[in-house]
Amino acid sequence: MNIYAKLTGSVLAGALALAVTSANALTVRISDSNANTLTINDGDAADLAVGVDGSLIASGLTLGGSTLSIATAFVLDETGKASLELNVTNANASGATLFIDATHTGFTGGAVAPAFTSLSFAMNASNISGGNVVGFGAFDDADAPFAGSVIGSSGVITSTGDSILEGASAALTPTFSLSIFTDVLDGATTSFDATVTAAVPVPAALPLFASALLGLAMLGRRRSKA
Repeated sequence: MNIYAKLTGSVLAGALALAVTSANALTVRISDSNANTLTINDGDAADLAVGVDGSLIASGLTLGGSTLSIATAFVLDETGKASLELNVTNANASGATLFIDATHTGFTGGAVAPAFTSLSFAMNASNISGGNVVGFGAFDDADAPFAGSVIGSSGVITSTGDSILEGASAALTPTFSLSIFTDVLDGATTSFDATVTAAVPVPAALPLFASALLGLAMLGRRRSKA
């Protein structure tokens, strides 16, 4: 199997459209090129975090001949910013390419349409051997899980310390989804962090304006003391 196939053409569309989750659910989907699939939702029995709390932890997972642990999958949704983070440890793809994906629907932070929201995808590997890791982030203003438009393009991590950083902008309205897609090539062993973020851009003049106000306040205090 060509491990880059799912990142192109109709195969990419199919990968983004897979799986259905409940509204506002944090979901991690683990699958491989041998058609094995394991889906874990926030609050499932396999989730070691307590209750439905926007975080997910799962250790000692096996899929076919592959193994991995989800150190954490975490959601942040606040005024001006929304993010989804995935931290995977000791993922070993054996006998198949391992796909480790995460999604969350119902985000509202960072949605400022008709103005544009800044979107970013960042990924780095604390260790990697035996093969490469592919990753990309996606967003969907229709709020569908594992769906939408790719942020920038996919990237490849080939050695420890490598990173991927992609950016884009879009007019987002509440509610929207964010997703992370990663491929661990057959034979690779790795631990990595991946984060996708939607944030309201800070106007370039705002820090200068804030500094000016601070300066005026300090000047006022000096004059009052004089």
